[in-house]
Amino acid sequence: QIASGTLNVYGAFTSILNANTDKCVFNMSGGIINMAQTSSSINNLPVFCIRNVVGSSFTMSAGDIYFPKPASTSTYADFDISGSNITNSVTGGTLHFGNATTAYTYRIGTRLATLNPHIKLEGVAGTILKPLNVLGTSGFSCLSMYISTGNTLDLFDDGSSSHDMTITSTYSGTNAFYLDGTFEPRLSTVTFSRAGSQTVLGSASPTPFYSLTINSGTTLIGSANMNIKADWTNNGSYTQGTGTVRFNGPSLESGAAANQNIGGTTSSSFYNLIVNKPSGILNLNRPITVGDNGGGTTTGILTLTAGQVNLNANTLTISNPATTAISYTSGYIK
Repeated sequence: QIASGTLNVYGAFTSILNANTDKCVFNMSGGIINMAQTSSSINNLPVFCIRNVVGSSFTMSAGDIYFPKPASTSTYADFDISGSNITNSVTGGTLHFGNATTAYTYRIGTRLATLNPHIKLEGVAGTILKPLNVLGTSGFSCLSMYISTGNTLDLFDDGSSSHDMTITSTYSGTNAFYLDGTFEPRLSTVTFSRAGSQTVLGSASPTPFYSLTINSGTTLIGSANMNIKADWTNNGSYTQGTGTVRFNGPSLESGAAANQNIGGTTSSSFYNLIVNKPSGILNLNRPITVGDNGGGTTTGILTLTAGQVNLNANTLTISNPATTAISYTSGYIK
C-alpha cells in the first residue's frame, strides 16, 4: 500500500514468483512510483504487471506512476492489470509514459472491462503508446487520455488488430481526451462513457476518430473539430459548440469506411458539418440539425463537397436562415 512519498523501482514490479498461485494486492492512494530506474530497458519482464491470479487486486485512487523506459521487447506490456481474475477499482491516479531524452514505444495490456488510471503521454517527440493483447482480449479503458506534442497514441497492436478505447472520466474539469500530438484510431471505436460531461480538445485539429460512440448519460462537448472515418453513434447528448464535424470518403481519408452512419438513440445537432465522399454513402439513421451552436447562434454551415447523403426517412434540419447556410460543390441528398 502506497499513500505518500516516492518509491524508486530499479527494475520491474511484477508478481512473478509462483505466478499461477501467488496473489498480489496493490493499493495506491497517493505518492509517486518511479519505474525502471535502471540504465537500460527492462529485460524479459513486463515493467508493471499484476498476474491474472484469483485474489489479486489493483486499487488506485490517487498518485502517479512514471515509466521512463519500456520493456525490452514488444512481448511484454509496460503496464498490465488486464487479467479477468484481478479485482479492479480505479477512481484516480495517473500513468505517465515517456521521458525528456529518448523516444520509446510503450505498450498497455488490453481488456475493455479493466479500467486503467488517467494516461499521459508526455515524452520527447516520437514517444508512442500502443495496446498489447496479452491474454487474448481486445480494447482498453481509462479514466482520461492526454497526448502531448510529438507523442502518438496508436490503437493498432504489433499483430494485426485495432483495439477499441473507452474513456470513463475526466482529468481536469470536463477534459477527457486532449490531443496536442498524434492519434491513430485505425479501425477502432472510441466510446465516451461518463455520467456527466466530457470534452474533446487540444491544439491538434481536427481530432480523428474511426467510429465514435457517446454512451447513455454522457454529454460530449465538442470543443475540437473532429474527423469521423466511419460511424457516429449518439446514445447520450452532444453539445456541438462552434466545432466542425467532417465525414470524409476513403479516397480522402486513409482507412475511412466507404459507407458511414449517423445514428444512436438520440438525434445529433452539428454546428458545421462537412460531407466529402467521392465514393460511398453517408446514412442518417436519426434526424440531425446543422447550423446551431446550441446557445442561440445559428451561423453554422452544411458543406456538401461530394457524395451522397441518404436521409432514410429522417429529417435534416438547417437552422441557419442565411442563403449561405449550405455550401455546395457536388453530391446530393435523398
